[in-house]
Amino acid sequence: MTLSPKIHIDLGENEFKVIGPQLNSAELVELKIRYRGDDGPARFTFRDEHINAHIDNITDAEERGLTTIGNHKIKIRQIEHVLSALVGMSCLSSDLELSYLNKEITDKIISPPVCHINTEEYVLGIKRSFRKKECDYIEIGHPIIIKEDNPADTKDASFAIFTPLKSLHVTVSINFPHFWGRQKFSCNLSKYGVYEQQIAWARSFFATPYPHKQEWEKLKKKFPALINERIKHAQSIMIDYTQDKWITTLYSEDEPVRHKLLDFLGDLALIGFPLHAGIFVYKPHHKFNRQCIRTVVDALK
Repeated sequence: MTLSPKIHIDLGENEFKVIGPQLNSAELVELKIRYRGDDGPARFTFRDEHINAHIDNITDAEERGLTTIGNHKIKIRQIEHVLSALVGMSCLSSDLELSYLNKEITDKIISPPVCHINTEEYVLGIKRSFRKKECDYIEIGHPIIIKEDNPADTKDASFAIFTPLKSLHVTVSINFPHFWGRQKFSCNLSKYGVYEQQIAWARSFFATPYPHKQEWEKLKKKFPALINERIKHAQSIMIDYTQDKWITTLYSEDEPVRHKLLDFLGDLALIGFPLHAGIFVYKPHHKFNRQCIRTVVDALK
């Protein structure tokens, strides 16, 4: 089992809270989640400030990194995983309230607790009972083709195709020629239980052609909560590839592309409402994902 929250507490039929470490520090964070059911965007609250998980609230400073929303008062970092679970389980319209357990912490930046856990009751920290069989969806009216702006590799740039469909069907293809090559995965997220069974368990990956020890030392400084848990349990929320082999045992050979799909769904939540479409995306990454979301939002206006 991978890194798990410290505590889950039920607060009612449509509400619960989870306590665990945030990824970028060892500080414990409390996350209360309440399902609203109005088919609107996920809405975060931190230090009495409310902010919707919407593409308009993405912070410029984090364009290339983890998905972060914010305003002039607060920032909420690395929201893509919890949003992915909300999209995958058809309960996007939820309120998420974050706070530090240590009330002396005055930081204006916070991350949801690391919740890479799948049990009989929880999926990525979200209660399985939160899953909704039905909710209202927005559908696109015509195909949308998106090519990556200013790609680093002009010969193998990212692109995506959105087509009208009365369900959410996503195909992701990746290409890491210096590591494990090409992978492709496709699934219909509108089918009950598909997200939990095929996507939620896929972990982030870390790949480097350099000696693994050097890169791992850098990672230890950047993500102390991840490292502390790994040392404690000899397990990881991240799978590691170096030179020509995996350091961490894979759950499946295509775990990397499944995690790319997981991340893409989290960024897809930034549209602000549940979407039905057939989607093919080649070489997704957070910056390109957000380019896709902006294009789709503009097309739906």
